[in-house]
Amino acid sequence: MAKLLKVLIIISTLGSLPGFPSSPAFALAADPVAFTNFDYFKNSGLKFCGNTTSVQHIAARDPKGGGKGGGGGGGGSSSSSGGGSRGRNGAVKPFIDSKSFARGSSSYCQYMNGTGVIIPTIPNQIAFFPWWPTYTAQLITLLLSYSGLVYTVKQAEKFHKVPLLFWLQIPIDTARLVAWFFKVAHGLAVPNRFAWTSVVLWLLPVAYIYVIHAIWPVTKVANIVSTKAAYQPVAQRDLHGQQTHEYINYDNQQAYGHGPPGYVQDNDSMLKQSTANTTTAKTQRPASFIVGILLGLISVIMWGITLATIVYHFQFAGVNNQRTETYLQDPRTTSDPSILGSLPTACVNFLKGYSLQEHGMFWSPFNQLFSAGITAVQFLIVSLAVIKIAWKRFKGGAISKLGGVVDCMVATLTALILAVLATAIYIGVVAGAQKKSVSFSFTTNTNTTGGCTFGFVEMDSTFGYWEVPYELGFRIAMSALGAA
Repeated sequence: MAKLLKVLIIISTLGSLPGFPSSPAFALAADPVAFTNFDYFKNSGLKFCGNTTSVQHIAARDPKGGGKGGGGGGGGSSSSSGGGSRGRNGAVKPFIDSKSFARGSSSYCQYMNGTGVIIPTIPNQIAFFPWWPTYTAQLITLLLSYSGLVYTVKQAEKFHKVPLLFWLQIPIDTARLVAWFFKVAHGLAVPNRFAWTSVVLWLLPVAYIYVIHAIWPVTKVANIVSTKAAYQPVAQRDLHGQQTHEYINYDNQQAYGHGPPGYVQDNDSMLKQSTANTTTAKTQRPASFIVGILLGLISVIMWGITLATIVYHFQFAGVNNQRTETYLQDPRTTSDPSILGSLPTACVNFLKGYSLQEHGMFWSPFNQLFSAGITAVQFLIVSLAVIKIAWKRFKGGAISKLGGVVDCMVATLTALILAVLATAIYIGVVAGAQKKSVSFSFTTNTNTTGGCTFGFVEMDSTFGYWEVPYELGFRIAMSALGAA
C-alpha cells in the first residue's frame, strides 16, 4: 500500500518536473457513454490533453457507427477568426479564435487555459463540403452517362437503331434527377438539411432533348408505323395486262421486288400510300416535340433552383445563419451544461447566459465561401454551353444532334474536372505543404468564460469525409448519382 501511494505521488508531480510540460485540467463527462469520441474530436485524431486517457471518459465505440455527427466543416483553414468575425445575425464574437494543426497533433493544448472543455457538436448537412472525392465520383458516373448518350446518337444516325444500352441507362439518369430534386427540396424545407447539391446536373435533360430527336425515327414504334406506310404492295400492270405487285418506298421513291420489265405503276395507289406516309410523319413530330418540351421544362426548373441555391450559399457565407452553421452544439449541453463534467460554477453560468452557437463558434465561413465560389464557376461553365447553343440557333445556324450532346458533355466534364483540381490542390497545399488539416476554435478570455477555455474541433476534410461511417452509404450514393 505504501509503494502504491508513493507511485501515485510521483505521477501527480510529473507535470511540475523540468522538461515535462504541465497540462490544463480537462472537464470530462461523468457519464462515460454521454458522448462519443466522434462528438468531441470528429475524425481529427486529436485527444484530450493531460495524462488522463480519453478512453476512460468517453464511449469506447460509437454505437451508431460514427457517432451522432457526420462530416465536418473546414479542416484546412489556417486563418484566425480573431475578434472581428460575425456570428449569427451579425453578432460579434469578441473572444473566439481559431487555429489549424496537423492531424493527430496535440498542439492545441497550449491554447486551453484554465479548465479545458471540448464542446460536443453535431454537424448539419452544410458541413459536408464537396471536396475532391465527391467531385471525382460525379465526374466518373456522368462521364459514363454522357458516353452512353453519344454512343446512342451515333448508333441511331449511322445504323438506324437504338442500342439496348440506352434503355438500361434511362432508369439510372431518371434516378439522378429524382435524387437531386429530393435533396434540394429537403434542404429548402428543413434548415439544417440545407446541403451542397450538384450545379451541373441540370444540363443532362438538355442533352436528352438531342438524343430523343435522334432516336425517335428509329424507335420500335416508329419503325412499325412507318414501315407499314412506306413499304406497301402496289398493284401494277405489265405490258401483257397481267397484274403484279411491287413494294415501293415512298420516302425515296424506290421500288423493291421483281416484275417483268416495262411494268406500269398504279398512280392512284401510289398517291394513297404517299399520303399515309406523310400523315405518319406528322404524327411522329408532335410526340417527339412534346417530350423535348417536357425535358426542357425540367432543365429550366433545375437551372432556376440551382441559381437560387448558389445565391443562398454566397449570401450566408458572410453572416452565420441556421442554414449555414456547419455544426450545432449538442442540445444536451445547452439545456444542462453540467453534463459536460465537473465545471466551475462560473463556467456553467457562462454557458447558460451566453450562446457560443449564435456567436459563430461552430461556423466555417472560409470553407463556405470557397465552396460557393467553386460551384459558381461550375454553374457559369455549363450555362455558357446553353448560351452557345441558343446563340447559334438565333443566328440561323444548325447544331447536329450529336454536336448538341457533345457540347453538354464537354461543359459538364470541364466544370467537374476544374472542381476536382481546385479542391485537391487546396487540400494538398494546406494539409500537405503546411501540415495543417484540423481546424480548432476556442475561447480566449478566461475572465469572461468563468475560468474555462471552450474548444471545438472540426472535421478533417483531407479525404472528403469518406472515411467517416456516418451516412456514408447515402453520401456515396448521392455523389455517384451526381446529386451532391
